[in-house]
Amino acid sequence: LRPVYLVLGEERLLVDRVVSALREATQKGGIAGFNEDKFTVGEASATAGAVIGAAKSLPMMAKLRYVMVRGLDRWEKKSDDADEAAETTKGKKGKPESSPLDDLADYVKDPVPSTVMVLVSPKLNGVRRLVTAAKKGGFIVNCEQLSRQALPGWIEATAKGKGHAISAEVADYLAEIAGPDLGYVNDAIERLSLFVGQKQPITEDAVALIVTRVRQSTVWELIDLLGKRRLAPVLGTLADVYDPRDGGLKLLGALTWSIRQLVKFESALRGE
Repeated sequence: LRPVYLVLGEERLLVDRVVSALREATQKGGIAGFNEDKFTVGEASATAGAVIGAAKSLPMMAKLRYVMVRGLDRWEKKSDDADEAAETTKGKKGKPESSPLDDLADYVKDPVPSTVMVLVSPKLNGVRRLVTAAKKGGFIVNCEQLSRQALPGWIEATAKGKGHAISAEVADYLAEIAGPDLGYVNDAIERLSLFVGQKQPITEDAVALIVTRVRQSTVWELIDLLGKRRLAPVLGTLADVYDPRDGGLKLLGALTWSIRQLVKFESALRGE
């Protein structure tokens, strides 16, 4: 374990998994919660001094202490204000208050080896001393949202980890109607896992029943009716499959995915 980790990214599921894994590894062999401090920037107790003070405290009846700080981006504004204050006080007596992010940057130069400090933020300015130090020191963990192209592979791997086979086509379909938030996609896979049963494949019918009320056959029928300008049957089909709870977003995702398949098929026929 390193003494400091900077966890950046807006994909909450990945962030939570990283934080959970680090906490578990740090507290292994000790009493859970006994050597742990958590801070959330914005709360009165969350100051750079308090964070660093907790990190410098020695662990009790354990090898390591665990210190986590969430919401570092809220200190960005304070850092900017401190920089502005430094400019306005040039040539005057008195020293402006240092920024919390710079205080942490100073700490990571020589961190306490008996503490694992986990700094969490959706994003930070890349030119901050803390960020550049994390990149140079190799203790930055990126938890960015997966691209649309990478999401089906993640779905296949997650399903396989739960003991289920899922075809590339069904994984792509699920990515379209449930993505890009991995938390929601993971929840959908969990519900599908419970529905299909142990070691059973996750099928298109299962996705239609559990994730959205729209079956792919219905979507193809809907596209065909739209192409033929048959308004009455289209409205009738929409009345059957439209779900007011999601405002029709899953239906729109299913339609989008289907049209993309048609475009790919047409391109293949043309040899493009």
